[in-house]
Order: sequence, then C-alpha cells, then structure tokens
Amino acid sequence: MRPGFADDYQLACAIELASGWTVHMHELCQWMTYSGLFDEPPTSELNDSIIRDARNRARSRGWNVGTPHLIEPARKRQVEPPGFDPPGFEWLPAVTCICGLEAPRSTRDDDLDLSVLTLIWFQDEYALPIQEDVATAIHLLDWDRLATNIRL
Repeated sequence: MRPGFADDYQLACAIELASGWTVHMHELCQWMTYSGLFDEPPTSELNDSIIRDARNRARSRGWNVGTPHLIEPARKRQVEPPGFDPPGFEWLPAVTCICGLEAPRSTRDDDLDLSVLTLIWFQDEYALPIQEDVATAIHLLDWDRLATNIRL
C-alpha cells in the first residue's frame, strides 16, 4: 500500500481506514529486525524479546500517548529433523517498523483536538510501500477503540 498525500493536511501521508477514518502518518522509523544480533540464532524467546523491545522503543520515543498497537507478525519456523539440537529457529520479518498516526479530530470527546496511535509492525522489506498483509491490517484498524485522544 502506498499512502496517498492529502493536500489539505500539509501533504502528510494519508491512509484510508475501513471504518471511514482518514489517518495521517507523521513519522516512520524502520530498522533491520536482527541488526546487531550475531551470536544468537533466532528463537521464539529471542523474537518475543525483539517485540518487547520494539514496544519499549515506541514508548520511549515519545510518539503520541497511549499504548502502542502491534500488528502481530508472521513467524516462520525452520523445521529440523527429530533429535536435532538446537531446536528449530523461528524468524520474524526482516524489517521492524514503528509509525505515528494521527487523525485531525477526536474519536470520543469533542473537547479534545486529535486522535493518535503509535503502530508497530514487521515486514520483509523497508517501507514504503507497506507490505500487502500489513496494509490490510492497517486498513482494518479499529481506530475508535485503539486511538488516544489528545489536546493540542
């Protein structure tokens, strides 16, 4: 998916959601998922740690407020013959992505100005474009439930 550009919103990347919301991507950060991990084979435990670290990184960046939302990544398992040691590896997609999304109005409270959400996902290559399965998940986001409302 290639986000469009909205002329009326300072040329921000605009993403149309199935719920009718138009949200704008104001920041996108990406890095190689296994960057710097040369000594450990990728296992489910390591991948859980990578996902926790991505959530912490999203929080520590100060993007938005509220809880970052993770689009659950596909985990690819390498199957080994019985008795093989170590047990099979598990791979996450190669690139970790975190973005800040905002909509120019509140979801629930007319006294607040914006609704915002930090989104985390994994995909096989650097974005943009956003990988098709991830783009579908973004399109189906429940903005009313996930976004946090803020005042400027």
